[in-house]
Amino acid sequence: CTYKFGQEKKKHNILLELLKHSKSVVFYLFIAVILSSLLDWLFWFALPVIRNNSFLVDNFYIPSPDFIGVGLQIFVGAISAILGLIFALYTVGFQLSTDRYSEKVTDFINQESVSNYFFGLLIFTDLFSIYTLLKLHFLSTSPVISFLIAALLVAFSILGILIFKSHYINSLKPVNLLQNLWRHCKEQLDMVTDIKNYKYKSWSLVTYAKDFSNRYLNIMGNLYRDLKRDGNWNDAVMTPLVL
Repeated sequence: CTYKFGQEKKKHNILLELLKHSKSVVFYLFIAVILSSLLDWLFWFALPVIRNNSFLVDNFYIPSPDFIGVGLQIFVGAISAILGLIFALYTVGFQLSTDRYSEKVTDFINQESVSNYFFGLLIFTDLFSIYTLLKLHFLSTSPVISFLIAALLVAFSILGILIFKSHYINSLKPVNLLQNLWRHCKEQLDMVTDIKNYKYKSWSLVTYAKDFSNRYLNIMGNLYRDLKRDGNWNDAVMTPLVL
């Protein structure tokens, strides 16, 4: 019985780890839910005043609940499909590109911020659109402002594909990896060598910068050895040039 309880506890720990890694998305979604709900309430509260403005009445229309519902269903379906497709392509491309790299280099590539932010944006947009769709069916007033916010998020997500595509291809090139590693290392060095910076006198931050600088230099050394082992001398000789 104790063994089974321990196994069940481990299973529930997966949920805790999931919440831990997605806490930023959950936090921003919570803020977006509150703000969008407030804006929806303000819109319907100010609607009598808006209807007294002949310019707004003649040139703008409030979308019907049916239109909002169809639009949100399209948003959810499109973003879910894009998320699944890009994740599959990213996983396959990442696996093929990192097979020739050691574990530390692969971990550094996996921590790349632009890709993580883009996937976070897609997930956030999908969840917010689902929330708005549920609000449409369970509340008496149409979430007009939330629908417009969801439309903007979908537009930004689709435009982000262009940035993600270009960045993803370039970020896996060995030369760009070397430059990125050196940039991170230089940021740590600049942080503790600038006399005008308040961090200059902090011993704990100096130690922190030292540890991270050593980590980035070690990864750069691992990348050089990986390129050398793979016979890629054209990129391997760029290591001392970057330094």
